[in-house]
Amino acid sequence: MTKVLYDGVHVGDHLALEDLNLVAIEIALLKNERGHRMDNDELIRDFEYKMSALVEAAQRVQKPIAF
Repeated sequence: MTKVLYDGVHVGDHLALEDLNLVAIEIALLKNERGHRMDNDELIRDFEYKMSALVEAAQRVQKPIAF
């Protein structure tokens, strides 16, 4: 969470291949989280879906995620 979600600017940041399994675990943990408001929950679910797809694609092609 500290590499993706933080108060700052991403300039040349990346998630190395060896970090992707940890990100996948954090995404799995996020599935149990619910927002206190319905609109927050929708944002959490959207982030979870998109980040999960991104991690899966990076693992499939064996490339780090750069942002």
